[in-house]
Amino acid sequence: MVQNKIKPLKFSFIPIILFLFSLTGFAQKTITGKVINSASNNPIIGATIQVKGAKLATQTNADGSFSIEVPGNKSTLIITEVGFENAEINTEGKTDLGEISLSIAATRLNEVVVTGYTSQRVKDITGSVSVVNVADMKQTPSGSTEGLLQGQASGVTVFTTGAPGGAAVVQIRGI
Repeated sequence: MVQNKIKPLKFSFIPIILFLFSLTGFAQKTITGKVINSASNNPIIGATIQVKGAKLATQTNADGSFSIEVPGNKSTLIITEVGFENAEINTEGKTDLGEISLSIAATRLNEVVVTGYTSQRVKDITGSVSVVNVADMKQTPSGSTEGLLQGQASGVTVFTTGAPGGAAVVQIRGI
């Protein structure tokens, strides 16, 4: 009779153990570091840090530091900045990457970017550049080309007056 009372007690621990194992599958870790220019040892402000294979990204702050939450199964960060070589950093088993040096890529400054109806070299651009993925635009149902831009680039807002056949208005950062 004592054995019958022990069996249900054993089986009640199985769901608890499975729950604890599932928590480790969803575990995230915080990765920190600082991105610097390898030539001058100055911090690089606004460098993009992205988790490879995921849509998680952040940017460096005024002193070149960053902090990003990385899923437990993702272990590579891609660090990019205009005018510098890209870097891929393996984060497996690390939480603080220390200083990450990016070397200057002089050849990339001569790349051409099409802006509106003109084109400019990357090193001559003083504003921001946003790239819109055409494949993503094709998946969005819309009645106009302007409507396809909605939600594709930060700061771009597309709206209509609501009148039948009315033209769409595209605002970039409210202007």
